[in-house]
Amino acid sequence: MYSSYVYNTMKHLNINHLAQLPSRKRAHLINSVVGYKSIHLIGTHFEDWSNLCIISTLTHLGSNPALLGFVLRPTTAPRHTYDIVQKNPYFTVNNVTENLLEGGHQSSASYDEQINEFKEVGLKEEWKDDFKAPYVQDSPIQLGCKWIREMPIIENGCRFLIGQIEEIYIQDTLIGKDSDGFLSLETAGLICGSGMDGYYRPTFLHRRNYAQPNVPPHTI
Repeated sequence: MYSSYVYNTMKHLNINHLAQLPSRKRAHLINSVVGYKSIHLIGTHFEDWSNLCIISTLTHLGSNPALLGFVLRPTTAPRHTYDIVQKNPYFTVNNVTENLLEGGHQSSASYDEQINEFKEVGLKEEWKDDFKAPYVQDSPIQLGCKWIREMPIIENGCRFLIGQIEEIYIQDTLIGKDSDGFLSLETAGLICGSGMDGYYRPTFLHRRNYAQPNVPPHTI
């Protein structure tokens, strides 16, 4: 169905073609066409129950205040992350490395309620200070967040959850003493994804200057 990688040859699919595709094939296609996506693990906790959820929809929403958001699928099926944040609004966002990937991917399985998914997938909870949700041990970038708002996506029943970043833990090697705040993500071994089950190692190219009219772009 798909043409080979040739610049002057493109496959055209309109909305009717998409509607006729088998559901799983359509899901893989639409998840892939948006390109590479960052991969994260969401950690939540309520009473004696710690839950883990892999996502590929995390979005930066602003730096002052520091906000992020992510999409959760419709609650017509059990969504443990959503259920827990209704009771405890604190959650963690953990970047995924290759060492965490196997367990992280397995967290997408539909485990029963009250199952500690950290233990089930072989990853370790890391509790820091008095924060009310567990981090993923060995993740090089960990964010402690508080859920503050949700926005329903009427067209498909998904929900967009917005959280405020309350604390950050960063591996020392990723941010130097004289850093301008830019993180050396390439040294962290972070994984990115495509589709629902494809994973990649990203490669750093360069940084560019702040774009201004009449100023030629250059590498910094």
